[in-house]
Amino acid sequence: MQYLVFSFLWGGNVTIISIFVLQLLEAQSSAGAGSEAFWIGAAAMGLAISSLIALPLWGRVLDRWGAERVLVIAAVASIVTHLPLLVLQTPLQLVLSRVAFGVSACVMLPAIIRLVKNYAPPGMDARAISYASSCNYVGSGLAPFCAGLIGPWFGLRAYFALSIAFTAFALVVWLRSAHRSQGAAT
Repeated sequence: MQYLVFSFLWGGNVTIISIFVLQLLEAQSSAGAGSEAFWIGAAAMGLAISSLIALPLWGRVLDRWGAERVLVIAAVASIVTHLPLLVLQTPLQLVLSRVAFGVSACVMLPAIIRLVKNYAPPGMDARAISYASSCNYVGSGLAPFCAGLIGPWFGLRAYFALSIAFTAFALVVWLRSAHRSQGAAT
């Protein structure tokens, strides 16, 4: 489920963020012609560069603290860094929000892969990774589909609110299942 959420937030939001940039620019009458491509690219590069810088640091934290703890931190941070999407007004604010999201959420994928590796039954690693990859594709397609359903009636901010709620729900479900499995193990 966490892989589905990661894909929903990370890969699935790429097209939605591009449309959201256009909506923000449309709301600003002073935006110059041609600035759309710049701001869409800036939002994508903000996410990419912040992830590139943060991942080596997160890798050390992941090795020290473990995947479970790091995944909880990343999920909470992704919720917090998505909250500005509900109120921001300018493309620059969006870029800064994407930078914060990239710094905080980029570790979700390595943590999820570590968990898949740790919990896969012996000899079933490839099958577990295949299921996880399937969730990746579903999440990447589900995000634009949901935005397409919600956006025309309620706006993209409602979609972002749904993303936040979906992430919080998945985190609670995962924590409860982890708590139950720890209780059963003792």
